[in-house]
Amino acid sequence: MDLTEEVVIGYGLDKMTPSYPPSKDAGQFDPRITSVERMCLTMAEAGFDETMNFDLVDDSTLYGKFGRSPESKLEVDNPRTMEHYLLRDSLLPSLMAVLGRNTKNEYPQRVFEAGKVFLRTGATLTEATSIAALSAHTSSSFTESKMHLQALVKRHFGEAAETQPAEHWAFAEGRSAQALLKGKPLGFLGEVKPSALAAFGVDVPACGFELDLSKRSGLR
Repeated sequence: MDLTEEVVIGYGLDKMTPSYPPSKDAGQFDPRITSVERMCLTMAEAGFDETMNFDLVDDSTLYGKFGRSPESKLEVDNPRTMEHYLLRDSLLPSLMAVLGRNTKNEYPQRVFEAGKVFLRTGATLTEATSIAALSAHTSSSFTESKMHLQALVKRHFGEAAETQPAEHWAFAEGRSAQALLKGKPLGFLGEVKPSALAAFGVDVPACGFELDLSKRSGLR
């Protein structure tokens, strides 16, 4: 858009003749985007603060502090800074970084984000839409994360999600689960593992979830 603006200014706006678009229909918002915005409103109504983080993160935030061993890193060429050179495959690290930067603020702290994540399958790179949330305070628990997940899914998908025990790199062993809707994987939930809390400098327990909205709403 910036480049187009410069071309228009250079050419001369007074030399251009305006015309109406060919379609006679009124403009409207993309329904795929509005569905995500409604979910964000639900999270805000539940007391969560929305955050907006970069799609690019650093190795320590995405992998090191969670003790992850990535199969393959999605690096960008010629990054401007080493703090932003990896495409994220999850929103949870960014949310943990937010909690880590706000340890001097009062608890409870509840944050969420809806945004893009990037996944590699063989030689194919897929861009997906996720929503994730974390709640940090002295009594946060798996039950709390399940409560917020179920409320979100029930309101926007019309039925409760099933949960079954499953391991996840962000959550403590035995305190995490996979969420399914009509038998199909939807996401994960649980209590953030203690080693990750310590790595980010968060002194209270935290719990949360992350859901893949692309599978449910066709968002890409």
